[in-house]
Amino acid sequence: FVMLLDRPERVVATLNLLVVLALAALALGLVNYFGTTILSHEWAEGHGVRAGIVRAYIPAMPILSIAFGWVLAVWFTRPAKNLLSGFLVLVLFAAHVFRQSRMRLFGTLVYVTWDALIAKRFVSLVTMGVLVVVLASVVSSLYSDENVLLAQFTSLAEDYKEGRGSWSGRLEQVEIAVDEFMEHPLLGSGASTLRMEGASSPAANIREWKNLALKSDLGYLSWIKAYGLIGVIWFVWFFGYLFFTARRYYRQLERDDGLLYSVSMFCYSSVVFLLTTFVTLNHLMFPSGILLVCLVAAITVRLKEFNSAS
Repeated sequence: FVMLLDRPERVVATLNLLVVLALAALALGLVNYFGTTILSHEWAEGHGVRAGIVRAYIPAMPILSIAFGWVLAVWFTRPAKNLLSGFLVLVLFAAHVFRQSRMRLFGTLVYVTWDALIAKRFVSLVTMGVLVVVLASVVSSLYSDENVLLAQFTSLAEDYKEGRGSWSGRLEQVEIAVDEFMEHPLLGSGASTLRMEGASSPAANIREWKNLALKSDLGYLSWIKAYGLIGVIWFVWFFGYLFFTARRYYRQLERDDGLLYSVSMFCYSSVVFLLTTFVTLNHLMFPSGILLVCLVAAITVRLKEFNSAS
């Protein structure tokens, strides 16, 4: 990514391509949900029921989330593109509501709130809030007796309190992660958890292996369990560097150049998105996540060169 994205034009072209891919993935998800099942994923025919609606499966959700951050940054920074980018913001936000992934939906709200605050676009924030409420109300009136937006967060509290749904497994993994960290506080357990002493056969400890294996639903705890305090130091350094670099060049580029201003806002808000959603979304331990982390990181470190050239 660092070698490829050597000019602002290539950065914008790549991010625009991600938007196209996101729309294509959404289209596949809609066809798969309302028409013939064309996807082969285990969740292709639905992923449980939430807010009275069968959860849809949309492929490539990490791309949809990053694409949302880009079109939102364009909407905030380039008035000439407001109509198209505003439409894309609504479409990609609706896709997150449709998918009903709580943390990703929360991440889109983080994107909107953060961009509005740093750009001081409070009227736009209120406008987005009104549009979101209207959209959620329309969908609810058509498909469910509950508000599909509010139900994501009210059901979260209920699931956590009662230890049901996705939180039943997560709460079990919390205990395992803490135990593993206490046993290996400096370096973490890492891949050593797959080498069980005294095992007569792989099947003998299969349950224990599964418990110790990577779980995608616990981002921070999985990271701490696997890499210990050394991993924590690296994590703070890595994301701290990205955050303060993105903030510095966002402030330098603010309103000076429409193109670079959009890119710098995207980097700044994307780092915040990654940090806030890492609670459950493990962006660093899966290809679907780490590729986009590398993309954001590569663009962020290029901002200095872009700023000097401009």
